[in-house]
Amino acid sequence: MSSPQAPRRTKEQWQVIVDEFQQSGLSAPQFCKEHAVQYASFVKWRRRLNPVQRKNSKLIAVSKQKVTADTRQHALIVCQLPSGHRLQWDTTVSPHYIAQLIGALP
Repeated sequence: MSSPQAPRRTKEQWQVIVDEFQQSGLSAPQFCKEHAVQYASFVKWRRRLNPVQRKNSKLIAVSKQKVTADTRQHALIVCQLPSGHRLQWDTTVSPHYIAQLIGALP
């Protein structure tokens, strides 16, 4: 006996799902698991709906936070990539190194 297939979603429904993912702060696999979405289908539709984002994914939102001497040892630089992945560095890592690393991302 085979399991029932998930209902087919419209382009508009996939756009809502992709938009929710982008606002969620979760990784793509984690989002799919929590929302009962097939990961392979999600990836296909995310690429189909956001082709420009994939090509220009080197633009990353960065925020800055005041770091005091008491919090410096625990402070992190965090970059949330459009793919859902998060990159984290200690604040002692060179900004030049981080810029080179981000620039080398596909």
